[in-house]
Amino acid sequence: MMQLKSVFWELFNSNTENEVDLVLKKYPKLFIDDNWHPYGDSTGNTGTFENQQSSAIPALVEKITNSIDAILMKECFDNGINPKSEKAPKSMKEAVEVFFKVKNGEISELLPSERSNLANKLQIIATGKKDNVSILIYDAGIGQKHTEFPNTFLSLHNNNKADIHFVQGKYNMGSTGSVVFCGEKKYQLIGSIYNGSNRDNNDFGFTLVRRHPLNQNDANVKMTWYEYFRPDKKIPFFNMKDADFGLIDNLKFNGGSIVKLYSYEFPSGSKGDISTDL
Repeated sequence: MMQLKSVFWELFNSNTENEVDLVLKKYPKLFIDDNWHPYGDSTGNTGTFENQQSSAIPALVEKITNSIDAILMKECFDNGINPKSEKAPKSMKEAVEVFFKVKNGEISELLPSERSNLANKLQIIATGKKDNVSILIYDAGIGQKHTEFPNTFLSLHNNNKADIHFVQGKYNMGSTGSVVFCGEKKYQLIGSIYNGSNRDNNDFGFTLVRRHPLNQNDANVKMTWYEYFRPDKKIPFFNMKDADFGLIDNLKFNGGSIVKLYSYEFPSGSKGDISTDL
């Protein structure tokens, strides 16, 4: 458990795919082939990943969309409403108005201080250098239990949110599009604590996603696939509270989710100042 905690922090503090490589090489007995599992339980998942978006910025927007969905889902559950029930909001605008008391769901109706408080629930932070940027996305949404990662973050085509009218990400595959823009090796770190009102622990689950590196054991394989770290066939986890992820306003992480995209390949002309060029 302590080793996995150290591995997470070393991965989190890495800002390029080369630094991630060094972490994997530091723990060779942990990052063996048997401790990786195909994303979506299929070695035929490459098409799903690589046929989503043709540009890095719309692909990044898919991640942000999922974070917005997670925040609205948390509010729905915390208000005692089943998101799939008739009582649930019928649109995102209605959900924002009901759960956050924003008139007509228009953020422009809020005072600057109110906008800031709401905006802190979803943060996008760039780290590294201008020519080798990594992106951290944080949300204070519903999060996931580590045991549910394979059915949520790491699943494909399950239509988990197809019956929920107030969310946008319904097809359980759009967020995979950003992974293909993560450098050459496609590293993505995912971490989460379930953040519902019935939460009973601080178990923080995490995994690393990558494109499977073909080796001598794959002599007859024509195409690679995407996979995630699953030592001993379980999503690693450890107890976490008041974690410092470098969030804005010194906000401490106590629930929700983070995603880190390493060596993200923004299109030419968008690497000047990330706070304006995007």
